Amino acid sequence: MTMTLKHLRYFIEAAETGQVSHAAMELNISQSAVTTGIQSLEATLGARLLARGATGVSVTPQGARFLSRAKAIIAAVEEATRSPLGEESEVSGRLRLGLTYTVAGYFMARHYAAFRRIYPGIMLELSEQPRAAIENSLVSGGLDMAVMLTSNLGNTGELASETLFRSRRRLWLPSDHPLLGKQQITLSDVAS
Repeated sequence: MTMTLKHLRYFIEAAETGQVSHAAMELNISQSAVTTGIQSLEATLGARLLARGATGVSVTPQGARFLSRAKAIIAAVEEATRSPLGEESEVSGRLRLGLTYTVAGYFMARHYAAFRRIYPGIMLELSEQPRAAIENSLVSGGLDMAVMLTSNLGNTGELASETLFRSRRRLWLPSDHPLLGKQQITLSDVAS
């Protein structure tokens, strides 16, 4: 069997969302296509990458090792197709980029390094601000663009947004909280 970039993307999405159905929705394909692609990838590698359970999928130890490699492969292909002949060296200028604290702390470091490597001629000015301040700066022209959580975007009338990726919701609780004893937590559990 042959490993394809599609198979890698299916595996990465399923591993990150923890659900084959969510991966299918994100990729805009059928759930069976994701399942078949992951099974084909597992057969090619001769290793089980995901453990299937009643609540979704989890990454096996072999899957965890392969996940970082799969992400590196996809990133390398995307970088190569963005600038196959090195034209990026001719690109220069300044980009004023706003970041919320969450994005700066959890997501931006590796993307910043990749951007600097791909576009060394662009001076990147990062500005870490609260969401409301970023929205105001975008509208007033103080920022060129921003990377932030869009679930609570306030100014949808004057700002356009594009979803780069989605993350699963997480609930953080103290170690002695009664909800930790539940097998599954619903939004109504959290509300009460």
